[in-house]
Amino acid sequence: LLQHADVAVYLTPGKNTSQFEAKTILRDTFKDQNNLTIYVRDNQDKNEGAMAALSDAVQEGWWRGYDWVIRVNPDVIIRDDRYMLDVMHNDTNATAIIINCTASGGKKAHTDFFAIKLDVLPSDAFLKPESSNAEASFTSHIRKDILEKGGARYIAGAKPLWRWGCRAGGGRDYSKSDVIHHDPSTEAGQLELMSKMTCPIPF
Repeated sequence: LLQHADVAVYLTPGKNTSQFEAKTILRDTFKDQNNLTIYVRDNQDKNEGAMAALSDAVQEGWWRGYDWVIRVNPDVIIRDDRYMLDVMHNDTNATAIIINCTASGGKKAHTDFFAIKLDVLPSDAFLKPESSNAEASFTSHIRKDILEKGGARYIAGAKPLWRWGCRAGGGRDYSKSDVIHHDPSTEAGQLELMSKMTCPIPF
């Protein structure tokens, strides 16, 4: 998946983070990519930043000309991309690949990872937040044209078991999920899992 992708990074360095150092690390990490673009913005609240990345991308046309757009936060790891590639190449009715982060029923799409086909959404999608919660706002924007029309495909084994958190694979055995949201402060064994991986993970 990564081998054939253009990469855009939404960089929001904190007060104690060197922008030059961050860009150097990014360029070294993605040195084999055909196209790496780094967009620098002010650091914001977690939910505000998640929504701002989407609205900036739409408003400034970063995604224009692409069939599929995949969003992955730095602490989200795609362990196996075969299902995603199969959906993108062979499922003509699929318009999104998402993770449902609601353990107690209903649907609320994870915003730290998703893949969407932009041409099924209105041109003003994501420009105005529809909630103060990033996941609720994103879900609202894709509800009519993706969720209600049956275009969503879900990553197996990634829906969290927690009722209080929206993290891919939360409460599950991470070795059995294609996509995980890394959080060493709350998940035992993740540090061991991470120690066996490289970044970016070669596919």
